[in-house]
Amino acid sequence: MKEPVVLEIENVGGFAGKHRFKLHAGLNVARASNAVGKTSLTRAIDLLALSDSDLQGKGYYANQFMPREDQVVVRLANGSNVERRFRRVGERDLKSVSGPSPFQLDGQRVASVCFAVPDNELIRSLLAGESVNGYIEKFSDSEYYDVGATILRELEEEARNLLSSYRDDLIRLESLNESQEELAKERTNLEQSLTRMPTLDSSKIFANQKKYSELKARRDKVEEQIAADEAALLLYADRIKEWKSRIKFLRTDIDAIEKKFPRLEEGRKKLVAKIEEVKTKRDDIETEQRAVDRELKGIEQNEAQISKFGRNKCFACDRPLTLSQVREIKTRKHAELDALGKDRKEAFRELEDLKEELEDLDRAEARYATQKDELRRTEEDLARAESDEQASQKRLSILRADAEALGEEIEKLSSSVSDFKQWEKREEVRHRLGSLEKQLKELDSRIKELTGRVSEVEFIEKNIEFLQAGRRHLQTRKEQLVEAVRAKFNESVMTLYKAMGFRDFDEIHITPDYAVRVVRKSKDFPLEALATSERITIAIALLMAAKQEFLPNFPFFILDELVTSYDPKRFTKMKEFVKTLPDYVIMTQLDEKATQEVMVTHEA
Repeated sequence: MKEPVVLEIENVGGFAGKHRFKLHAGLNVARASNAVGKTSLTRAIDLLALSDSDLQGKGYYANQFMPREDQVVVRLANGSNVERRFRRVGERDLKSVSGPSPFQLDGQRVASVCFAVPDNELIRSLLAGESVNGYIEKFSDSEYYDVGATILRELEEEARNLLSSYRDDLIRLESLNESQEELAKERTNLEQSLTRMPTLDSSKIFANQKKYSELKARRDKVEEQIAADEAALLLYADRIKEWKSRIKFLRTDIDAIEKKFPRLEEGRKKLVAKIEEVKTKRDDIETEQRAVDRELKGIEQNEAQISKFGRNKCFACDRPLTLSQVREIKTRKHAELDALGKDRKEAFRELEDLKEELEDLDRAEARYATQKDELRRTEEDLARAESDEQASQKRLSILRADAEALGEEIEKLSSSVSDFKQWEKREEVRHRLGSLEKQLKELDSRIKELTGRVSEVEFIEKNIEFLQAGRRHLQTRKEQLVEAVRAKFNESVMTLYKAMGFRDFDEIHITPDYAVRVVRKSKDFPLEALATSERITIAIALLMAAKQEFLPNFPFFILDELVTSYDPKRFTKMKEFVKTLPDYVIMTQLDEKATQEVMVTHEA
């Protein structure tokens, strides 16, 4: 057993100044009248575990009348002398001025396990007959796997978009390869034709060589410009084709989104309205469940009274009422409660489906905006390329006219020269070869650029397979972890329940769909069929199982009077059990006769 400790509190909640409480291992009962400090005592324990981020919004933990310069202090006076100090930041927050929690634990997890108070998540879920999936997932850290899966899904979507664009490039690559082969064949034929032509001496052909040379140089320069513009036009045509293909893809994608979500904003409003409608329906069902549950309690009281006293009258209104009539009404109310439970589960499922649909709509809106922006940029690039192409074609027409005029002048000079036609043909072949070399060079550069897409496509396809495998692994791992935690709860809860001295259930277990069910006299019962006190007892057993398995090093456990006051007999058994625990269990208890101070007593 642990040694006794002294809990020193300063300026916590209703405690102004310093207060000391001696705590022993086992049961410590904190008695006081209302609004004296029982809740403040439990908040002091909470402050020992809260992380710095959990302190936001906890300004109300501090004594509201303490001077601004004073600090909130919680100290455990024992061998280790654990101490935490805080100061208020504004009106809403606290800030630790003595470092992090000495227990190095998740403060929110500690609160959800070690504080059996009315607003405890597990207790509220069991009282409402809800699934405990969210509570179980907290202990598996599965939310990190969900975050990882979301990131992988987004990366996969980006990879698929890039893959679609690269596959269009591979289609263009095939077309460019065909053009290259055709130009290469033409170049080979021209080279062979050039070797068969005789070599001519231009000095013997032209009498006026100087003027001819000037004209030839001018024409060669113009033809070089023509060849350069023709190569540029080829490149413009390829770019225009590429951008038109991309625009077609983007418009198809945008049309698909618009078809799937014809009115995104209107669809969002309808979805949000539908979600609110289903929430209202769920709340109405829960309200009706509570009303039926209250009626059942009244019926059960009448049944007990009639059975005990043999008086065939309603003990509330004194009207005639037989035991068989009471039991018939009770059966109908149970059936009605079961039907409401099914309706409530259906409302929850519908709500989850609608939330998932809203998430799909959010992703579609984001993708729609991205694709629209890229479409705008691509259309602007296309417009510039088409404008440049037109300007290049206009410039090419002017250059060709200049080349033709220069050719006419050269022809006048060479009209009297023999073999001119043969020489001219040789020059045409030579210039055509020069033009082909430039075009082939441009094509080769573009083909090399696009050839790299082949390996990139293979890499992206493998990457997509890897991302898909990663998402499947994360989902499998998440399910395994959650299932392991569920199995751990199932291993421990019945052992603790029996250790408390309860024998009313053969088995308590959490089903694979995370509903809590019990087996009584070999018959399986849902949580909704149990009394409130039974549900709370099961909830406390689950909390103690969670503490035993996942937070064994946190030495405190809080039992609030509002949780333990439903059934005096169960409360007595629970008290006897916690007396044997090695932790410091603090049970709050209302005592109107107590003084205006909290009195903590150890019950051995």
